[in-house]
Amino acid sequence: MIFISHILEALYPTMCRHCSCLISRENVFCDSCQKTITPTVSLHLAAGYGHTLKIHAAGAYKTPLKKMILKKFSYDIVASKQLAQLVLSYTPLNTMSVDMIIPVPLHWTRYATRGFNQAHEMAKELSKTIGAPVCTKVKRTRKTAYQSTLERERRKKNVHAAFALDASLSLEDCKKLFAGKHILIVDDLCTTGATLVNIAKIITPYAPASVSAVVACRAV
Repeated sequence: MIFISHILEALYPTMCRHCSCLISRENVFCDSCQKTITPTVSLHLAAGYGHTLKIHAAGAYKTPLKKMILKKFSYDIVASKQLAQLVLSYTPLNTMSVDMIIPVPLHWTRYATRGFNQAHEMAKELSKTIGAPVCTKVKRTRKTAYQSTLERERRKKNVHAAFALDASLSLEDCKKLFAGKHILIVDDLCTTGATLVNIAKIITPYAPASVSAVVACRAV
């Protein structure tokens, strides 16, 4: 297996996703680019029913992470998987209790155009490592503008009532799904946190043990 790995590295060398220099296969960035990742403090936002949503980010929405986020517009699914790798490396996720992972959903029109949901791809990769299943019972009920394109005061209004639980779920289904569980919401980018809070607020009525979020980048 080691011999095959060496052959693959020779045939398909791994390059830093920012400066394109050669790096080890298990890395995303070279050492120099890695050192330019700007750390951020965790956010604590009210999420209803006495819950606080704690949001962890791998780093600030700046080079080199910003470049990786924007790969979704060039249909780069590999970048989504690598963002999950960065989340594992730069957030306390490995030390957190997680029973269920909820990716922030795309509106169907954006999914049809792009062909994948970056948050969902990240969630699937995280699931492989931490062992918690991915839940897709949260739906986006209307198309919204990109949060990063709006002024701060318009962001809350933009995502207000933009999410709902799957209509097929009964009240009892929701209680069984969320009660007493440690829920993790996953997204690629957090601006004000309004999107993550809106999703948390449709879960907290069902008495989860906790609701947290991890993102690749946070605007600061």
